[in-house]
This record gives sequence, structure tokens and C-alpha cells, in this order.
Amino acid sequence: MWLDIPVAIMGGILVGYLLGNGKKTSIQRLRSRLYLLLNQQIAERSRIEKELKASEMRCHLFFEKAGDAIWVYEADGGHAGKIVSANQAAAKIHGYSLDELLSLGARDLDAPEDIRKKARRLEKVRRGEWIKEEIYHRKKDGRLFPMEISTGLIDLGEKKCIMAIGRDISKRKSAERELLRAHSDLEERIKARTADLTLTNADLMQEIKERKRVEIELKNAQAQLIQSGKLASIGELAAGVAHELNQPLMVIRSTAQLMRRDIDKQLNSVARLQQRIVYVEKNTKRMMNIINHLRTFSRQSQATFTRVNINTVIMNSFLMIGEQLRLRGIRAQPNLAEKILPVNGDGNQIEQVVLNLLTNARDAIEEKKIRQIKQRKPRSQKVPSPTIEICTQCNCGDNACVEVFIRDTGIGIKPEIMTNLFDPFFTTKKVGKGTGLGLSISYGIIKEHNGNIEVTETGDSGTTFKITLPACNDLQVE
Repeated sequence: MWLDIPVAIMGGILVGYLLGNGKKTSIQRLRSRLYLLLNQQIAERSRIEKELKASEMRCHLFFEKAGDAIWVYEADGGHAGKIVSANQAAAKIHGYSLDELLSLGARDLDAPEDIRKKARRLEKVRRGEWIKEEIYHRKKDGRLFPMEISTGLIDLGEKKCIMAIGRDISKRKSAERELLRAHSDLEERIKARTADLTLTNADLMQEIKERKRVEIELKNAQAQLIQSGKLASIGELAAGVAHELNQPLMVIRSTAQLMRRDIDKQLNSVARLQQRIVYVEKNTKRMMNIINHLRTFSRQSQATFTRVNINTVIMNSFLMIGEQLRLRGIRAQPNLAEKILPVNGDGNQIEQVVLNLLTNARDAIEEKKIRQIKQRKPRSQKVPSPTIEICTQCNCGDNACVEVFIRDTGIGIKPEIMTNLFDPFFTTKKVGKGTGLGLSISYGIIKEHNGNIEVTETGDSGTTFKITLPACNDLQVE
């Protein structure tokens, strides 16, 4: 017989009944087991329903609280385009209440010019594509505003709908317009500034060109000034140079007279003749050296910087002025370093500086002599002998250099004129005795050699000038 007891429950459906004439205890045990299975099925369904309801609640909260506007409208059928769901953000952004928005169709939100394009967009959406675009929507009061919208097809079971997620980009568009306006203004400013800079650059190039021209003229004028200083020095030293040449000429003449006398007396011998020829040759070479050096010194040429031995330059200076100092009773005392670092410079110009300082020292000693004579000092009072001492030494520190000291026993320099000492055309000599350019030219020459010239000591006992010149980089002594 059939018993009204379920045999199995599959997915919540009764699938059969127990047939048989079993004992009562067996039926009760089977019924208890079936009740247990039924309770488990009910509990599982209740759990699933709670999770589904919680998921729906979360989706609803997300939908409602989303910052972006979300609205859903039907995709097909007689109510195609009808808005079936929307959140508060969608209503607020369009200026409607939620109920008003749900009574509208999607076409009511589109701008007139976008309605014609919407058909093509919907075709892509119905094919399953999600489209992101920037279009204009219309508010309740008719105003248009830009939106960025993502549109796609969703399946709600019994019908298919289209979901739109959008946000108002009015502020962004306004910022973009401001940025474009600023960019345009910046471009205009750049063009204007470029035009100004072009004009300024043209003026600057003209100024540079003019400055170069002036520099060339100044350099030429300086070269002429240096040359004038040389010629002035030669003019002042003419008597001394003439005496320097006169001495070997006298030796040659005397030797020639002796040779003629010996020939007349027939006293010539090969040894005596050779000795006298040597005298002639030696003095001829001395004359040649003086003339060649005078020619080199007076030649006008561009400054040529090479390795220069400062000791050689000083000895060449004495070749020009040494005899003149001797004739005036002035003792020249060169104390030159045995080994000296070479300097990078123009030997001819450096010699002009040394010669100028020696000439000034000579004049200072001469003036002191005149004052001493006028003062008529008693013979018992000891007067130092007139002396010009010139020393050289190397300073091999971090910035290796060669130092030249020129000391005299002259009248000294007054303190009140020290600041003007190297000024052009400044002189304390009488009219016709000096141009006031010697020290100024010397200062310019030393500065062009990246050196320095200064007075380190002055007073009644004399003056000391110091010249400092940078040594060559290789630091090889000569």
C-alpha cells in the first residue's frame, strides 16, 4: 500500500512515495530522516534569500549614493527609451525631482543636436558595446550642459535595458576653455616677447660689433702708445747707446792704427796679427749686439707670448742703459737667481717695463744728488753711494710666479701722490723731462701678462718696485 511519506527531496520538489508493508519502527525512522533533510533544505534557502536581499540592498545603496548620475531606460519594445530607474544624482543634475525624471524618456534629456546622432550610438550599444563619449544634455529649464557618459546594455531578465552613467563636466570644460585662453594669451605674449628679444638681440649684436671695433681701436692706440714709449726711451738713452757704440769703435780704431804702424815698421807676426784681429772681432760683435737689440726693441709688432727668461730680459735692459748709469756714477747691482722659472709673455714688452723703472730710478737718484748739493751737507756726513739694485726670485707656491724687485737710493715718492702713480699723464718731473705715460704703460703691460706691479717700499732712503709675473705651467727652471 502507499504511505503519505516523501521518499526524496531534490531541489525542494517531492519526487516519490514510499511503497511497502514495512514495520512501524522502520517507517518512523525514515520519516525522521526525511524531516531532517527538509529542514536543512529550508535553512539553505533562507540563507540564500538573506544573501540575495543583502546584495540587493548593497546594489541599491550603491545606486542611490553614487556620486555619478545613473539612469536606466528600456532598450526595445513599445516603451523604448522610457526611463525605468534613476538615482537622486541623475535627477539633481538635470534639475528634476526623482518622480519627474521617472516620467520622462531618454530623448527628453538629450540636446536637440545629439538626438540625430543617438541612433548610431544605440546600434553599437545593442551589439553589446559600452560607449564612452562627451555629449550635451538638457536641464528642466532648457539649459544645455556638457556630460561625460558611459552607456551599455544590461539584462534584467524579462527585458533588456540600457544603463547610462554620467557626470557633469561643465567645470572641467570651463577650466579647459580658461586653459586654452591662457595658452592663447601666453602664445601672444611669447610672440610679443620674441619680437622684443629679436630687436634687443639686434641692438645687442650692434653694440657688440661697436664694442669690438672700439676694442680694436683701443688696442691699436695702446700699441701705438707702447711704441711711443719705446721711442721715448730710446730718445732718452740715445747718448748712452752712442757711448756704448763709441767704446768698441775706439778699440777697433786703436787696433787698426797699431796694425798699420806694425806694417810700416815691418813688425807684423802671425800671433800678434791674430790677437789684434780677435780684438776687432770681439768689439764688432759687441756693436752688432747693441744695434740688433736696439732694432728689435724699437720694432713695432703685435705682442707675441712665448717662454721668457726674466734674467735675460733684465740683462738686455742693462745693455741699453748700463753705460749711461756708469757715466752718471750710479752703480748697477743685479742679483739674479741662478735658476729661474720661465714666464709666459712678450720679452720685448717686459723689457720696456724694466727699462722704464730703471730710467725712473736713475732720475730719482739724479734729483737726490741735486737736492744734496743745494743743501750743502758737510763732508763728514756719510751719504750712501747711488745704487740701483735689481733682484729676481721664484715663488713656487700654489700659484707659482717670478718676482722682480728694483730698488734705488733715490729721493722716494711722496705719500700723497701714491694713488695717482699709475695714472696716464701723471708726472712729477719738469716740463720736457717726462710725459707721464711710462708707469701707465708699464702698468697696462704687466696687467696684460696677468701680473702685478706695485710699490712695496718708499722713503728718504729710496724706493722699491715689485713686479710679479705668473710662471709657465710646466715649472721647469732655466
